[in-house]
Amino acid sequence: LATQDSVGYAWKNPIETVDINVTGTINILNAVRDFSPGSRLVIAGSGEEYGRMAFSDIPIHEEFNPQPNNIYGATKACQTMFARLYHQAFGLDIIVLRTFYETSVLQEDRYAVSSFCRQFAEMEAGKKEAVIKTGNLNNIRDFTDVADLIRAFDAVSEKGKSGAVYNAARGKATTLLDIIRILEKLTGIQVRIEADASRFRPMDAPAVVADVQKIATDCGWKAEIPLEETIEKLLVRWRQVI
Repeated sequence: LATQDSVGYAWKNPIETVDINVTGTINILNAVRDFSPGSRLVIAGSGEEYGRMAFSDIPIHEEFNPQPNNIYGATKACQTMFARLYHQAFGLDIIVLRTFYETSVLQEDRYAVSSFCRQFAEMEAGKKEAVIKTGNLNNIRDFTDVADLIRAFDAVSEKGKSGAVYNAARGKATTLLDIIRILEKLTGIQVRIEADASRFRPMDAPAVVADVQKIATDCGWKAEIPLEETIEKLLVRWRQVI
């Protein structure tokens, strides 16, 4: 999990991102091989590995060939490739768990959902006008509470098949516009939305939604926390901060 995990930052700092995410993973793989070859290692993969998928390929299952369309996703795909190499060449017990779009009550506001919650809290406090500046609101995403994902890591650690790749997500489609509408309902504030060119990614996937049948079948896991509950808790936290 100790990666450089921002897509935007990766575009601006590709060498640093590769050094942390790829070289860092190789260092861990070598340490396990040399000092604890009997340990089970779960690599934290990402839905960004899949890249730009056709709508006909949604939901995305684990057998799709990754075609990352950003630098962060490419480094995560490299992690998966090295994990498979070390599993096959050295017999290491390795699993890759691909999580998608995480949310949590403590999420930083450099991520869209948390940023929206902070901005609505500022509007409630009279510190900001009712305007949201954002990038593409129509892209379809699969958001999951981090508490559910912690359970996913536990589940694959205990029940996952060695050498396997698993998706972990809610398996449900949500747009950023949906997030804004939820916040409008929670706060009673109607916002004006303005496009901000600086927030658009150079390349972006229109839809990323996970097929989560494999982890349910093998490990008995599924996401349980409603997105609305996560957003409300995050909004409450930003109200306290503001």
